[in-house]
Amino acid sequence: MEQKTSNEKPESSFTRRVEELRAVLGQSDPRALAKRTGAAYEPAGEQKGVFQLQFMGQPILLHFPDLIVLNQHQEPASLAIQALILYYFHTAHGPAPSGQWISFSELPDGKFYNQAFQGYSGKQIARTFGNDTAAVLQAAQKAGAGFTPLDGVTIGDFAGLFQVLPYLPVLLVGWQGDEDFPASYQLLFDLTASNYLPTEFCAIV
Repeated sequence: MEQKTSNEKPESSFTRRVEELRAVLGQSDPRALAKRTGAAYEPAGEQKGVFQLQFMGQPILLHFPDLIVLNQHQEPASLAIQALILYYFHTAHGPAPSGQWISFSELPDGKFYNQAFQGYSGKQIARTFGNDTAAVLQAAQKAGAGFTPLDGVTIGDFAGLFQVLPYLPVLLVGWQGDEDFPASYQLLFDLTASNYLPTEFCAIV
């Protein structure tokens, strides 16, 4: 008997997974979802309402129960952002962020992706900015994205916080270089990050 092979495109599979997440979340208690995710929820009739939250410093809306992610212009977000937000709502279960920071490699299965992750995050920042940490902070602030420089950090020579989602902070840390060692940068995740997003979506963040 001839075995059939799947001709399904990856985008189709991804779209189907997004729809599956919407279907599951649409059957959930919206107030419980709001509590788990740190979103505000405003009821708008029986089993209907709107979630409001910040993503990378920008307001977004999700109408319940269809759960289409809308940006501040009331336009649907990209499929990747739709998926990330829906995975956040699906995964979130606490506890609240601890303020303890870990590397990407310490996330579940993070060691497998760590080399690639560092290549397009910390190493890319180092290639672009070198030892000019002031320029890094200026660029991060100019980009917005919920970024706040931190004073009195106990790790690295400087640090700034990206508040990606209400319960998902990401810390940018930099170490200034000298004649022996080049400048280096790293993005760190809260110890609780895997309680809010799968590792592959932490990489996308």
